[in-house]
Amino acid sequence: MSRRHRLALLCLGFPALATASGCGGESSADPGPGSGPAAANTAADGTVSVDETEYRIVATPKQVAAGKVTFAVTNDGAIPHEFVVVRTDERAADLRSGLGADLRGKVGELGDRALTVGAKKALTLELKAGHYALVCNLPGHYQGGMYTDFTVK
Repeated sequence: MSRRHRLALLCLGFPALATASGCGGESSADPGPGSGPAAANTAADGTVSVDETEYRIVATPKQVAAGKVTFAVTNDGAIPHEFVVVRTDERAADLRSGLGADLRGKVGELGDRALTVGAKKALTLELKAGHYALVCNLPGHYQGGMYTDFTVK
């Protein structure tokens, strides 16, 4: 079996494994919007570093002030990803709809497979105070845990 075929099998099989084992998104330990350690982790300049891998999104910091927010997104994974910002009152883990996340409330994105392997792209948005979900909604990615909660104060 070629390396390409092994990678494809790994990518197809990992979301189910990650979901079954509780891996992936930060939702299992995240109590929800506006609580916990995220409340103390705020960027003064509105710049958020986002690292995407299989199957995880890590945003640092997890909270910024309302206004212009720049997400500096890096795909550190082995396959393409996307990055979608959704304003919602729901936890990121609770946006499941069919085979992906419900994107109602979407305010911006680095679209379908925009983040090729190793890509670094920026997305600047004007965000109002509230709770947001950061997700990758490519097939299998959200289910595999590619989401995190984010707060704008």
